[in-house]
Amino acid sequence: MGRPKSYDQQQVLKKAMMQFWQAGFAETSLSDLETATSLNRYSLYKGFGDKEALFEMALEYYQQHIISRMLAPLIQSPPTLKVLTDYFQHLNELLKGKYGKFGCLFQNSQKERISQNKLVKKYTTQLWLQQIDLFRACLRDEKCQLPFAEDHAIQLLLAQNQSQISLARAEVPARVLDAQCQAILALITSWTVK
Repeated sequence: MGRPKSYDQQQVLKKAMMQFWQAGFAETSLSDLETATSLNRYSLYKGFGDKEALFEMALEYYQQHIISRMLAPLIQSPPTLKVLTDYFQHLNELLKGKYGKFGCLFQNSQKERISQNKLVKKYTTQLWLQQIDLFRACLRDEKCQLPFAEDHAIQLLLAQNQSQISLARAEVPARVLDAQCQAILALITSWTVK
């Protein structure tokens, strides 16, 4: 009979996710993962498979814990323009927090050679489509009056979302993130029927 696991799998996944999120897949070595998770190579392989398998589990953890937190304002309330402004304010606060400088694990992974990984593509596409649906629902608020096509507004919101994340990854000053946030809030407010 083998020795029972003496680690919490979710904690290991969280630590591995943090390592991949901060350094990227290509720049993360097995030694880095050993240090980050406090597990030796044998335990990592036995419990999680190779580096790419662990990365995929870390992606799933990121989807469940980070993306769900980011999208919470859009998911937990009936869709309105107010919910949309709450979302961008919430995103701004998250990005000014200690992990904002890491950017988005999905976005970062697309820029690396790991972008060919099917799970990276799946989660990136799912997030994009989910945001389109959530933004569209908010724009269907009866108080919303767009000066242009709804699809144009959605693309603008998606671009602003990605811009905020990229700026945070570039570690711009908080005032720059705040200014970007205020700009999108002013635009959304301008779509509200008085």
